[in-house]
Amino acid sequence: MVSAITLSSTPLAPALQGNQQLRESLADNAGRLTSGNRILNISDDVGAALNAANLQSQSSGFRQASSNAAQAFTLLDVAADGLSQIEDIVSNLTTLAEQSTSPAITDAQRAFLQQRFSQSFTQIDSIVSNTRFNDIRPLEGLTTDFRVGNDAEDVVSIDIEAVTADDLFEGSLPDIGSIANATAAQTAIDDANAILQDVIRTVQGTRDGLFATASALSQTASGNAAGAGSLTNTDVSAEIEQQASNVIRFDTSTAVLAQAANLQPQLLQLLNSVSLPAQPQSEPTQGSSEEPLQEAVAQAATSAPAATPAPTNESNQG
Repeated sequence: MVSAITLSSTPLAPALQGNQQLRESLADNAGRLTSGNRILNISDDVGAALNAANLQSQSSGFRQASSNAAQAFTLLDVAADGLSQIEDIVSNLTTLAEQSTSPAITDAQRAFLQQRFSQSFTQIDSIVSNTRFNDIRPLEGLTTDFRVGNDAEDVVSIDIEAVTADDLFEGSLPDIGSIANATAAQTAIDDANAILQDVIRTVQGTRDGLFATASALSQTASGNAAGAGSLTNTDVSAEIEQQASNVIRFDTSTAVLAQAANLQPQLLQLLNSVSLPAQPQSEPTQGSSEEPLQEAVAQAATSAPAATPAPTNESNQG
């Protein structure tokens, strides 16, 4: 007598396995759509995952290099603003010296020009002191390197000479208290302006180069990130289409299995009601049990059409 039957031990086992695989596929569909990443596990696509990781690593390095270049650019931009202000003051010094060389002005007027001339040196030093990037005062003199790439040699060197009044005039501040001194001051101012212009050109040249470098690094970082994304990002429309297909297949599979599960008691009843075919009788072996066979034979005999009785012992004897 058949006592139990399970779906996993029947020909429906492949259907059960397929249903479980569809369930897992639906979970993967949801994971890809939620995360936006088509590679949920590295085993999904080892080659793409490794290439994407390499591109992401390079992209991170380029982004950091771009950030370094942007910081260096900002530092030089701050320095350039300070230099522009000092340039204006040096230009004003030239004007004051020219005015002081005129024999038409009085000593009092020349003394007033001298006062303004001396104040200009203080203004230069004030600009140098107040021109800052974080805690750096670049116009006091700065030499440093900024890394702007993934390789050790990818560096930009910044070298800014100090532009205090003493540095520009080489420790000897001129005066314009007389026509002779004013005439000599003009030469000193020209020399100071030459020093200042060299510093300005250096800062501007380095800044312009850094701007181009920062832009290129940013584009490279974006390109690598996009490349990594193309390897790992979910194709949303394709994933939604696949998810819809999996839902239909899963629902169909589940319905079939549910119907099979509901039919299981009827299947057990059917199997238990089947009559076994009659077998030739033989001597029972000791210890064996023929009750199921005898029951089947009895059932078959009951349902079989009537037959001519076999002769009994008594009729034979008569």
